[in-house]
Amino acid sequence: MDISMSNNVFAFFGGKIVPEERAKVSIKTHALNYGTCAFEGMKAFYLGKGRWNLYRLDDHVSRLLRTCEVLHIESPVSHDEVSSAVIRLVLRNAFPKDTYVRPMIYCSHEGIGLAKWSAAKFAIFCQPVRNNRLRELNATFSRVVRIPPAAVPSVGKITGMYVNSYIAQREVVARGGQIALMKDINGHVTEAFGMNLYMVKKGRCITSPLSIGVLDGITRRSIIEFCKRDLGIKVDEKLYTPRSLYTADEVFLCGTGAGINAIVSVDGRQIGSGKCGSVTSRLSRFYRSVTRAKQGGYEKWCNIITRS
Repeated sequence: MDISMSNNVFAFFGGKIVPEERAKVSIKTHALNYGTCAFEGMKAFYLGKGRWNLYRLDDHVSRLLRTCEVLHIESPVSHDEVSSAVIRLVLRNAFPKDTYVRPMIYCSHEGIGLAKWSAAKFAIFCQPVRNNRLRELNATFSRVVRIPPAAVPSVGKITGMYVNSYIAQREVVARGGQIALMKDINGHVTEAFGMNLYMVKKGRCITSPLSIGVLDGITRRSIIEFCKRDLGIKVDEKLYTPRSLYTADEVFLCGTGAGINAIVSVDGRQIGSGKCGSVTSRLSRFYRSVTRAKQGGYEKWCNIITRS
């Protein structure tokens, strides 16, 4: 049975856990009309026997509340209340596989009025997803540029901002591409649609700095820590152009939903050997070990919850 289509799926809505079909908002809701919603994408990695690892839960919740500040939203819930609701919902659904979790704090005013003050409401949905597997993908630069941070701060996840990535990806797919990459207004590489981007040159991992407007990704942060602390890989955060990317030894994407995936060509140009490289493979294995709670030293990021 497809768990996602079961009638026994629950959401957190109106301050309590309810059947998902009862978690509805009006078509007049401010967040639906204007994109004024702070959200997170987090994952509960299934460990078997009714156990899940809510990876870096505190970091995700902290970023969610920071995004509320960017939106000038007064959160109706505290850090601990968000964490508790996430845990309760994952255990209530108890999908026997990896579970994607999306908490949201959104402007709930109903009616016309972009700049009107709005109270905020809190909700969560979750759904089972396939285990991440390392894939080899082809990427193409979109003609759509990344929204500059001076226009909309990129420190968090705002639903309205994601129309930028959506348009970029649809434009690339319409041209026969697979994965959209984006540049800033000055031609520097930023990230992929909805995912952070790294390249590997001479054994060093290089990624764009946050100042250029890339998302402060939780997986992005994790990779920096893995490289510096355990894997002996140097990491540089600096500006670079597509020309540098074309001549990289390896290129990979990362994100909570996607995990780590190799990019084997960019704009039709082969990257390295045209196969997933050794650094990408090594990072993918290490990331899997940590998220599956098998790697010592990262207990602070692992929140193991068990169905009683």
